[in-house]
Amino acid sequence: MLIEPADGDVPSVGDVPPDAHARSSRRVAERVADLSGWAYVAVVVWLLLSMLLGITGPTVFTVMLQGITPLLFVPLVVLTPFALWRRRLALAVTCAALVLAGVALVAPRLVHRGVPGWAATAAQLTVLEANVYDGNAEPAAAAAALLARHADVMVLVEMTPNFLHALSAAGVEKQYAYRYVDELPTGSTNVEGIYSRLPLDAQHPVTAGHETFDSAHVVVGTGGLTLVVVHIDSALHGVGEWNDELASVRRFARSTSGAVAVVGDFNATRWNPPLADFLDAGFHDGHEDVGRGLSMSWPDRSFPFAFVRIDHALVRGDVAVLRMDDVEVLGSDHGGFLATLAVR
Repeated sequence: MLIEPADGDVPSVGDVPPDAHARSSRRVAERVADLSGWAYVAVVVWLLLSMLLGITGPTVFTVMLQGITPLLFVPLVVLTPFALWRRRLALAVTCAALVLAGVALVAPRLVHRGVPGWAATAAQLTVLEANVYDGNAEPAAAAAALLARHADVMVLVEMTPNFLHALSAAGVEKQYAYRYVDELPTGSTNVEGIYSRLPLDAQHPVTAGHETFDSAHVVVGTGGLTLVVVHIDSALHGVGEWNDELASVRRFARSTSGAVAVVGDFNATRWNPPLADFLDAGFHDGHEDVGRGLSMSWPDRSFPFAFVRIDHALVRGDVAVLRMDDVEVLGSDHGGFLATLAVR
């Protein structure tokens, strides 16, 4: 007797077993994971090569990548054991080597440099730095808070006419007898300025690319400090101009003898080659000197957390950094700082 099979008992030639679908999807996912891992490794390798070779182009992408260098090594800490678990030995070893390279780059920035013996008896001054932001919506409160810090010297950048008026209304002229503040240039919306309780003399404009920055000699005890105020244009506006401005300021500051401090918004991190050139020329970053090389200053309000430091005090010569205290700047997208310096 012929028995007919029930409906569905005979598989169609075109049917694929469900487990075959699962295996195929898994292979695709594994392939994507492998490619993604190696792609990320390629990005980090390019980062290290660009820093080693001093490359800041061909696009601003490289500059931005360098700016967040410490953060780029964090995913590798996760990727290394993940690659081991998946038995991707080559990827795991490469990631582990890059993690070690990241530690070698970052760890020295967290070590207190120490204070030279002469600093114990040297004259001291405090320097307050703040990018007050040309879009500051609370200039009166910000100005009052900065004056309440009673710093010996204030270095303020991105001051608009409204902010200058707020400073005047808060009594800046009474607290700071010595001032260098430029007239607002034609076509510009903001200026930089130096406010000092200590005498200022020997002002020298520093031409940097299309910009001109102020420098002045601050009389400290029987000696003094050459203070250079900078607000470097963002690399987003042109990598070439950004490079030129940093190089010009470095050459000027390098040629100055005695105690020198270059203070302000550099729009660059210590991982960007032009700022690394500063440090290779004998300058020290104030935050690194006190073991706080991973402290951040931007963006302070427009993002949940700041992830780069672009505001610096770079010092050289007969000057030592005793303290670096971060300062909130009301209404600004930057965090400021109060540097305590000893000058021989």
